[in-house]
Amino acid sequence: MQLKIENLGMIERAEVSLDGLTVIAGDNDTGKSTVGRLWFALIKALSRYEQDLEENREIKIRKIAEMIYFLLRKELSNLPYIHIRHLTVDEFYPRTLINSLQADLFGTTEKKFNDIKQKLLSLLASANIEHSSNSDKTKTEILHHLDKLETILFQEENKEEIIKRALQKTFFSEFYSEITPKRNLSLLSRVSVFEGEHEIVEIGIQSNKVNALRFTDDLFFEDATFIESPIYLQFYRLINYADTLLDTDNMGTSRPKVALHIKDLINKIENAQYSPLFDLTEFQGLEQQISEVVNGIGFNFSSDERDFLFYKTEEITYRPINAASGVKAFGTLQLLLKANVLGKRRPLIIDEPETHLHPTWQVEYAKIIIKLVEQGIPVLLTSHSPYLIQALKVLSENSEIRSQTHFYLAEQTENDGSLISEVTDELNQIFAKLSKPLRELV
Repeated sequence: MQLKIENLGMIERAEVSLDGLTVIAGDNDTGKSTVGRLWFALIKALSRYEQDLEENREIKIRKIAEMIYFLLRKELSNLPYIHIRHLTVDEFYPRTLINSLQADLFGTTEKKFNDIKQKLLSLLASANIEHSSNSDKTKTEILHHLDKLETILFQEENKEEIIKRALQKTFFSEFYSEITPKRNLSLLSRVSVFEGEHEIVEIGIQSNKVNALRFTDDLFFEDATFIESPIYLQFYRLINYADTLLDTDNMGTSRPKVALHIKDLINKIENAQYSPLFDLTEFQGLEQQISEVVNGIGFNFSSDERDFLFYKTEEITYRPINAASGVKAFGTLQLLLKANVLGKRRPLIIDEPETHLHPTWQVEYAKIIIKLVEQGIPVLLTSHSPYLIQALKVLSENSEIRSQTHFYLAEQTENDGSLISEVTDELNQIFAKLSKPLRELV
């Protein structure tokens, strides 16, 4: 699959493939990470928009049910107790009402809804026997909420509008509404995904809002994992407590907010606990290779400690804060393999892994990446390390993924933006760019 970008963040123009090993190199602040986060956001949004629809509908239903309940409670609060005893307001308690309507979310007839509506109107009529103050106003408000509820339950939504909402929410979570180029806020951003010559989706963005969409087919990819930093291992408890910016129902809470890719990573590697620590797995060879590099068994999630632990041996363990950053970098990969969340339709995106790795371990890391791609897992990796890039170049050329390997160079332009161009056959452009500071020193 190919991703085409125009005027997004720092990027003026880019066209990047994701069908094997994709490496983007270049200086800082040239949009390398933006490509990875954009791929992640697109895959998440376009693969979960139907789930997002159901979650959004339930949130709306609950809020309307709450309004109906509180209107009823207020109306009935002035009735003598003798009358309240004979009324059935409890069945309009928000959770009870939601449970009654739950089946309607999956397309049953309107009969149940109409039955509930009639019961509610009967309840209001009973309340009006000796109490008429504001009753007409309350009835009007409740009927208004019922009309909204009926629309949510039975009116089919426009598919493109659903996808636009899912994209907007995911972009907000990943970019905090800073996706339009700040050098010119009036620019129109365009993002397209292609499969060969077939355009699957085209998105238009202006003033940080998705304002245009053409959607012709589903993506091949069903999920994605983004590793921004292995340091997140030692912040598990904080991240686990936090909400993402997708959790719109919790926006008013005091919980911290984190980007979707951070919460997503932590949730996935936590699942490694369900894969027995010392049992064989599909990726046993890779796990063993990682164990040899870090000179220990590796990381696993301890349900007793409610934290990740590095197992030096079966008896000796360390908390993440006491393990080297490089060990955590390999440990994150190991946990993802244990959790079985990577696959041909579930690419791995890694942002500058060399930040925490000695040159020797950068080469070892490259070996793991090549083996992942050989097993069919698409990998997008950004880097500004000549050691890591050279290792990936040499190892990919001597493997079966040579034709599936693409190298790109991100360069600044005179307009304070960047261009990302493929340089697979001219890799010296990358090394010349990355070695320039050293040449200038000597």
